[in-house]
Amino acid sequence: MLTLDTHHPNGFKTPSCSDTIYGDGSNDILQAVACADKLVGNFINKIQHSPYARDTVIVIASDHLAMQNTATYLLKKGNRTNRLMILDLENPVSEKIDLYGTTYNTGTTLLPFLGFEGVIGLGRDMLNDTYREQDAYHIDIYTRFWKPDIQQFFNFPQIQKNLYIDPINETIQIDEREFSIPVLITLDDALHTSLNFDPIYDPQLETYAQQIKKQLPEQTFLYIGHCDELSYFDTDLVINEKNYCMIAGDSNNIYHSQNIDEPISMTIEQLKSLYTITP
Repeated sequence: MLTLDTHHPNGFKTPSCSDTIYGDGSNDILQAVACADKLVGNFINKIQHSPYARDTVIVIASDHLAMQNTATYLLKKGNRTNRLMILDLENPVSEKIDLYGTTYNTGTTLLPFLGFEGVIGLGRDMLNDTYREQDAYHIDIYTRFWKPDIQQFFNFPQIQKNLYIDPINETIQIDEREFSIPVLITLDDALHTSLNFDPIYDPQLETYAQQIKKQLPEQTFLYIGHCDELSYFDTDLVINEKNYCMIAGDSNNIYHSQNIDEPISMTIEQLKSLYTITP
């Protein structure tokens, strides 16, 4: 399901809600929200009256507050909070938990309904007697200062040992972590990597080299891809139907290019030598 009908700033009218009017019907975003409320309610009712209801936990959760829209002036008049609702027919008692929390708590609060109890990262179960609002508040305040450290969890690997390119199986390995090729790898002086698996060449727009320069300003890159595409950088590359080639460069220069017909392994020193980076 794709639910974009309540997307800011104006919302989108849904044909199935033509008979649903909110207020005087003049504000499209309010119309869209009223429609979404109706459709979600109908969907939940269908689940609850199905044979699978007793084995189903329904979760309604918001990931962020509403962005600027045509009803913001109304929203600002109230206390705006994210919403987490858990509907479990095995435990039909209604209870409102009015505690301070963040979306870190969502998964940890939900999992006990599925048979798991415990902490997950920075999340704590808000229904557990040991839950402390001050801990959630502390995490919420200090997360912004922890951002660089947290982002490290989502980084692609730093090359610490070697890079192995296998054109036969169409893969590369960075310190034994395997990825598919073609792939565009950006690198810094410490060989931290960022990987892009989408071909960026569009012959209708401009040359491959110009697109690299536009998308990777001042960045060093290593591209392993089909030779017919990479020949835009080096016309001396041998082009066969299934050939893979490698180029190393930045937005201004190509330092190295070669055909890769057999698996090759490159050490850190060999990689740095491609860019004249001092090992």
